[in-house]
Amino acid sequence: MRVVWSVLLKDLRLRARSPLAPLVYLAFPFVFAGLIALAFGGGGGRAPRIPIALVDEDGGLLGPLVRGAMGQEQAAQFLEVRETTLAEAEELIARNRIAGAIILPEGFSSAVLDRRPTEVRVLRNPASSLGPLAAEETAAFLALLLESAARLLGEPIDRLRAFAAPDEGGAWSPAWAVDGEVAEVAVLVNRRLQSVARFAFPPAIRLIEAPAPLPPPPAAEAATGDGGTSRASEEPKAASATRFSVIYRAVLPGLAAFALFLLAIGLGADIFREQAGGTLARMLAAPTRAGEIIAGKLLATLAIGMIVSAAMALLGALLGVRADPAAFALLSLAFLAAVTGFVHLLYSLAKDERQGGTISSIALMAMAFLGGSFIPLEAMPAFARQLAPLTLNYWAIRGYRALILGEPGVASVALPLLVLVPVAIVTLPAGGWLLRRRFARGV
Repeated sequence: MRVVWSVLLKDLRLRARSPLAPLVYLAFPFVFAGLIALAFGGGGGRAPRIPIALVDEDGGLLGPLVRGAMGQEQAAQFLEVRETTLAEAEELIARNRIAGAIILPEGFSSAVLDRRPTEVRVLRNPASSLGPLAAEETAAFLALLLESAARLLGEPIDRLRAFAAPDEGGAWSPAWAVDGEVAEVAVLVNRRLQSVARFAFPPAIRLIEAPAPLPPPPAAEAATGDGGTSRASEEPKAASATRFSVIYRAVLPGLAAFALFLLAIGLGADIFREQAGGTLARMLAAPTRAGEIIAGKLLATLAIGMIVSAAMALLGALLGVRADPAAFALLSLAFLAAVTGFVHLLYSLAKDERQGGTISSIALMAMAFLGGSFIPLEAMPAFARQLAPLTLNYWAIRGYRALILGEPGVASVALPLLVLVPVAIVTLPAGGWLLRRRFARGV
C-alpha cells in the first residue's frame, strides 16, 4: 500500500508543478459553453431579415394581395420583400444581394380564380444557405393559401366576377350591381365561412410555446427615478440574458463530461510516457509489484479528475450554475471511475501510447456525439437516440442536467449512478489487471 500512495503523491506533485493541462480541461467547458451561448443566444436584437424579391409578371388581382400578405407585420419580421422585374431579380442574385425570388407568372390570377393548374416559380441564390429555403417555404405557403381561398370562396368569387366586364383592352373593370346581388354574394360568403368555422374560429390546431428546458433566472427590473420600475428599456437585455443563460446551462453538462473524459485519456497515457522515459523500468526494478504501480496510477487519475471536478463545481457556482454538492461529487466520482477504467482498458490493448491515444480519442468522439455532448439528443435521429444510453457521456450528462435543473439530493442522479458504478467496478480491475500483466512482462 505504501507504493500505491507513493505513486499517487508523485503524480499529484508532478501535476502541481505543471498544472497547465488540468487548467485547460477545467476551463474548456465554461469557455466553449460561453461561446456557444453567445453565438446562439447572446445577440439580444432581432434576427436579420431575409431579402427576397417578388416578381409580378401577371399584373392581375392577386399580385397586390400577395404583396400585402408578405408585408404584414408577422412576415415583415423575417422577410425583406422588394418588388423587381425578372432581370433585376437575376442581377441581384448574381450580386448576392437577395436570397431568392418568387415569380408570379403571366395569367396567374386568372388561373387561380378559375381553379385551373398554375405555378409559382422560385429562383434560388446558390450562394445563400437558409435564405433560399425561406423563399421556397414562403412561396409554398402563399400557393396553399391562395388555392384554399379559391376553393373555399370559389362560388362567391365567380358571382363577383360576373359583375365586372372587360374593357376594350381586355382588362376587367368593376360594374354596378343591384343591392340584391350584393346581398346574395354576402350570404354565400357567410355560408362558406360558417362551413369552416368550427376549424378556423378558433383554430382546430393551436401553437403553444413550450417552457424552456432549463428555468431561466429572474429578469432584473430597473428602478426609475420616481421609485417605480421601468421594464421597457431593459426587456431586450433581459431577453438576451435569459437566452444566454438557458443555452449556457443546457450545453455546459455535455462539455463538462467531454472535458473529464479527455482528462482521463491524457492521464492514462502517463504510464506509457514513464515507460519511454525509463521511470517505469526503475520502479519495476525496485522491490515493488507492477500491480501496486498500476493502482497508484489509477488512483492518481481519479484524484486529479476529482480536483478538476471540484474546481468546475466552484467555478460553476460563481457563474450561477449551482448543483447539490454531495450528488455532484458522487456522480463525478462514478463517471471518472468508469471512464478511467474504460480508457485504461483501451490503453492495455494498444501497442503504444500513440495507438492507445488514437483508439481512446475515437471512442471519446463517438460517445460524445452519440451521448449528447455536442448535439442535443432531441435534434438527433431516432437510431442515434436509441444508441445514446450505450455511452458513458449520456449518463453523466443526464445526471449533471438533473442537478443543474435544481433537483435536490442524490435521488436525482440515482439512475446514472446505477449505470456508471457497475461499469467502473468492471473496467477498473480489468484495465489494471491487463496493464499489470503487460508491464510485468516488460512489454
